[in-house]
Amino acid sequence: MTLTRALGGLLLLLLLIPSAWFAWSVRDQPQLGAFHDDSLYYVAARSLAQGEGYRIASFPGAPYQTKYPPAFAGLLSLAWRLEPRFPQNLVWATLLAWLAVPVFLLLSWRLFADFGFPRWLEAVLCAALALNPWVVNCSARLITELWFASELLAVSLLLARAARPEARWPLAAAAGALGGLAALTRTAALPMLLAGAAFLLLRRRRTQAAAFALAMLPAVAAWQWWAAARATAAGGDVITTYYTSYLGFHFLNVTAGLLPKLFWVNLTTLVSETGSLLAFSFNDTTFRLQFSRLVAAGAIVGTVRLARRQGLSPMHLFAPLYIGMLLGWHFPPVDRLLLPLAPLLAAGLAFELQHLCRMLGLSLRSPLRSQRVAGRAVAAALAAAGAMVLVTTWWGLTAFLPALTRAWRQEFAARAASYRWIVDNLPRDARILAYQDPVLHLYTGRQGCRIPAMPGHIYRGDMAAARAHFLRFVDLARARGLDYVLLTASDLAMGELPQAERKRWFDRARSHPELQLLYSGAGVWVYRVRPAASASAAVISPPAARRGRS
Repeated sequence: MTLTRALGGLLLLLLLIPSAWFAWSVRDQPQLGAFHDDSLYYVAARSLAQGEGYRIASFPGAPYQTKYPPAFAGLLSLAWRLEPRFPQNLVWATLLAWLAVPVFLLLSWRLFADFGFPRWLEAVLCAALALNPWVVNCSARLITELWFASELLAVSLLLARAARPEARWPLAAAAGALGGLAALTRTAALPMLLAGAAFLLLRRRRTQAAAFALAMLPAVAAWQWWAAARATAAGGDVITTYYTSYLGFHFLNVTAGLLPKLFWVNLTTLVSETGSLLAFSFNDTTFRLQFSRLVAAGAIVGTVRLARRQGLSPMHLFAPLYIGMLLGWHFPPVDRLLLPLAPLLAAGLAFELQHLCRMLGLSLRSPLRSQRVAGRAVAAALAAAGAMVLVTTWWGLTAFLPALTRAWRQEFAARAASYRWIVDNLPRDARILAYQDPVLHLYTGRQGCRIPAMPGHIYRGDMAAARAHFLRFVDLARARGLDYVLLTASDLAMGELPQAERKRWFDRARSHPELQLLYSGAGVWVYRVRPAASASAAVISPPAARRGRS
């Protein structure tokens, strides 16, 4: 047993190498702000570390951060306490984010053991998670996914032990406390409150169910009360609502009439993203989509089959509630949102492949030649699929992620030059419209905001309305009291507009008659918003822009 544990520990250390290498290579966070919420977390973390409260210091007026729960920002605040200087403290923030990886893998390993898999398969599944390029990518990002997934796994494992006949209620209470921590990390943990209590009630453990719910509820209620008490009066302001209220922004975009299309688009996205999460791919070819759907179908069927064979686990009950929430949300369920379900889905896929291999064994031993031929064909297809997954995973680690890193560094180098120009040339109280406004604030001290995409336009397929919304950026900037605009070639690159629409918007934005060009760098431009009264004179050519340092 000691030797087995030692070998398991050695294997885990080896499996940590890819994510550790990647995190070290981007420890200065050139990708900060790519998801927007990552940089908002870091701004809030600084506010917590400096005793200013849980605020969005980068937003004009520094309102309270009532959109994201505070646990992850609280963790990142340790980086600011260890090293108050920015950007020097980014290396500590990267370490704090990466530390979720060993926790995630250890808990996943324990989940696979609870499912009754043989040790070799537990190791294979952990290796598949550790080497998954999406997991490696998230390991170096200042986002909640891996810590959130780890917390959910810990809750599930504790609940499974609290349901045993000999278990006492404090174990269920500990699971509830961890569930509360998960809810303070992401509000998407709320389905675990229902799933955990239902799991214990199905096991006829009423006292434990009550202990779990009573231990989790205080954290949930405290955050809801705190956020409601400090909510900013948005008054229909789209920008303020986007920054301070998940639900408020949801209802600005989603109407009852949109729900059927939203559900359908999210469902098709969920199926393809589930497959690409388990079998890495990054292109939208027809073959890739079909293969991803096949992998997703195998994972879902296997997850159900696993529940029937081994019994329901808390994660089995949590998954459909979580997926139902994703299907009704105003954002497609992309890979990072599905990451908390990755261990369960990987276990389901492995269980289904085991079942398929048993069936293949019967076919290959069949006295009927037709069944043996069919079995060989299926076996060859499985071998080819496995080889393809190995190749695409290797490509993801050795080509895709390095290329992504180079792109991040190139984009950041251009923006960094503009940040230096802003520090040297714009007043301290300048307010700037920028796509990556929290990063701008961290490097320059200037406040600002972005124009948020309206997902309702995208779900309806109304590209004219989506483009028109972004073309109102000058009016929206004036309404927010913003005097300057920072445009970069990478703006709206996260799918806010299709590529063709994005290029059309960008060309029109750069030639907007109510903007005066002040700075031009490598793919970055800074403009002054002309006063409304002088907008009619904007047809006069502006002074030559000052070139930025490269």
